[in-house]
Amino acid sequence: MLEEVDQHRKDLCLSVETLATHVGVHRNTLFRVLNGQVDPRALEMNRVYLFLGASGVQLEKGVFRFLFFPNDPLRGMGAFTDAFMLREMGRVIRQRRINLDISQETLAEWAELHRNTIGKIERGEADLSLSSLFRIYRSLGVDQVFMQEGKLALR
Repeated sequence: MLEEVDQHRKDLCLSVETLATHVGVHRNTLFRVLNGQVDPRALEMNRVYLFLGASGVQLEKGVFRFLFFPNDPLRGMGAFTDAFMLREMGRVIRQRRINLDISQETLAEWAELHRNTIGKIERGEADLSLSSLFRIYRSLGVDQVFMQEGKLALR
């Protein structure tokens, strides 16, 4: 997953330092994330993915693959604030959970998280690690996460 992101960074001729500066992540943190030494926070990686032009992720055989569509990676970043992304992640998770008619307790058990954590995520109050976010998506049977008309959408 992160190898694909790092390759896309290289294809755009961006150094780790340049990318880190543009997305507001410390360069050493980004370097360790790209080398698989740190489980990144979801918000940090959202900023990286959006900056690199990722339009979404697809789940294939239990592994998320990032969907990149040709566009200008520098365009439109201002609209996707951390607060917006937290609210959107919470909204789509809650919506999918309700559509599946499962409780927060059940989702928490399936995703190996505490029920209170699920509540905070759904209210847009908590950032979480990327691995925790992926466990939630897998528990909800999500195949794709992508931006559509300025909002997060799940399939």
